[in-house]
Amino acid sequence: LFAFMYSDRPNAPAAQFSGKVSETEKAGRLQQVLGLQDTLTLRKHQSLVDTTQMVLVEGQGRQRDTADMTDMSSDARSDIQWHGRTSTHKIVHFPDPETAGGSLMGRLVAVQIEKAFAHSLWGRSVFQEERRCNTR
Repeated sequence: LFAFMYSDRPNAPAAQFSGKVSETEKAGRLQQVLGLQDTLTLRKHQSLVDTTQMVLVEGQGRQRDTADMTDMSSDARSDIQWHGRTSTHKIVHFPDPETAGGSLMGRLVAVQIEKAFAHSLWGRSVFQEERRCNTR
């Protein structure tokens, strides 16, 4: 959602209207809309938990905020992290320790979604799990 507070445009007929909404009220209304959108997006993202999504890898990700990762294993927090997008443009972050020195950039990777956030998803690459199973 791209939403902004209304502001008058010079020479627009509405700029001359009386009874304008205050800046405080505009800011409050905008926060309500953005908060509702975050709630709806989080609900939609939560419906993807425990599904496998194909992710086009865009590059290495930044370390996620520790507040978002409190219930994740220390391995997930320390592995090399990648980010990409699903076919519906949802942002997905996932660790992959096997790619040190290699790159997943531009590859399609199957990612099992484990956690949902308002603006992104967190998961683990399925081929990473397969590699771990095959080495035991």
